[in-house]
Formats: sequence, C-alpha cells, structure tokens
Amino acid sequence: MVSYFCTAILGDYAWGRVVDVLVLAVASLLIGVESLAHVVTAAISVVLVVIAPVAILSHLVRRMALSTETFLGAVCVYLLIAQLFSTLFVLTAIIAGQPFFVQTSHPSTIDFIHFSFVTMTTVGYGDLTSALSVGRMVAMIEAVFGQLYLITVVSLVVQNLGTKHQERREAGEPPGD
Repeated sequence: MVSYFCTAILGDYAWGRVVDVLVLAVASLLIGVESLAHVVTAAISVVLVVIAPVAILSHLVRRMALSTETFLGAVCVYLLIAQLFSTLFVLTAIIAGQPFFVQTSHPSTIDFIHFSFVTMTTVGYGDLTSALSVGRMVAMIEAVFGQLYLITVVSLVVQNLGTKHQERREAGEPPGD
C-alpha cells in the first residue's frame, strides 16, 4: 500500500524512498530502537491517511454529481480523518515518551482508534481521556474538524439533491432518485 500511494504521488522516484523508509524501520527494530521504528511507521501512516482523503475529495469535487459513489467517498474521507487523528495520538504518545491515556499506560491500537472515533463523533463516552495537554488539544481540534466536515458534506449533499430535483422538474421528468 505504501508503494502504491508513493508511486501515485512521486512516480518512479518513490520506489527508492519506499525502500529507504522500510530499511530505516527494519534497521531500527534490529538495533533495538523500537521507538524510532514506531515513529517511522506512524509517520508513514499519517502521510497515507492524508493523501487518500485528498485524492478522494478531489475526485468527488470533479464529479460534482450525487451518487452512491459520491456518498461512500464522503463517508470514506470521514473515516480516514478519524484514522489520521488516531495515528496522531499514537505519535503524540511516542514523542512525549509518556502514557497518552489516564486510564491505561499500555493502550492497544484499538484504544487509540476508539478514542479518535468517540472524539470525532462527539459521543464522549469518557472511558478514555488524554493525560497529555497536547493530546487534549489535538482531541479538541479533531472534534471541531469532524463536526465541520459533517456540516459541510451534509450541506453539499442537500444542495446537490435540491439542484437535481429542480433540474428534473424543469425537464418535466418525474421526481425520484
């Protein structure tokens, strides 16, 4: 997957960079610098999870037509944004060198994903809270960004639906999707 995205963005030059990054991650594990390996893999994840939504959104904007593909693309971007923040929380914990959560000092990947989705959807279970100030700040940014994304996407979908129905009425077609 790494090579696919890098090649799509950088072309043939990417293959050398993919190998460099993978060698760095493996070498870090072999020489016992596990934290560096975690940082490298988390950084790769951040890059991929940033590139994918941008690519999806640019495709959706170019289409400007309401369809199942458009809807699923918008949902996919929403989920990828939550994945991005999950990875940012992991990176925050690694860089800080401290436990990210108050409730556990050894969180699993699913703990970070759960925290991210609960934050983004503003459900607020309260079973996990960040012990780090920067973690709380990133969580606030995610909550606001997630809500703004939903408001924007929903308004665009409603606007496109209204335009689609109006065009059908003007063309004398029966209403329906």
